[in-house]
Amino acid sequence: MLAKDKRQTSQTSHQLDRLTNRRTRRINHYLHAASKRIIDLLVTEGIERLVTLRMG
Repeated sequence: MLAKDKRQTSQTSHQLDRLTNRRTRRINHYLHAASKRIIDLLVTEGIERLVTLRMG
């Protein structure tokens, strides 16, 4: 039974890793696409400077 539990844990860990990686890729893609759209809009509007503020 120990081997079965270990194999099941390994499979579960692998599935969690895949889900985490997929979520991370989706978040990164969303942030990249959003920032690209913002920059494109700024260029279109002729805005040369973007000031950002980090909160927290």
